[in-house]
Amino acid sequence: PRTPPLSAKHRWIAFATRSSGALRLDAGAVSALTDRGASLLAAGITGVDGEFDAGAVVELRGPSGGLVGRGITEVDSAWLARWLSGERSAAGAGTSSIEKKHLVVHRNELVIER
Repeated sequence: PRTPPLSAKHRWIAFATRSSGALRLDAGAVSALTDRGASLLAAGITGVDGEFDAGAVVELRGPSGGLVGRGITEVDSAWLARWLSGERSAAGAGTSSIEKKHLVVHRNELVIER
């Protein structure tokens, strides 16, 4: 079966922009993105490379460092660094269930590498 063509926005994310950084993902996040078409949540991120603002295009990399896709972030790299270091309240997250569900890249704002 043929893959449907990318929209103009998704072509822009995939090809016309330079990434501002990268998010390193665990295997569960990679599976959620590639197999289920899910959004990327904070709980699936294991590391952040580079400094970027919310709204930046970043690369999404799997546990081995391979490119999984590219997407537009909802949060900046400083927030993610605080979140990853365990400073949940400083990052602005509330309860643990909210922390784990915090949206980082919405599925409509990402392109998966095929």
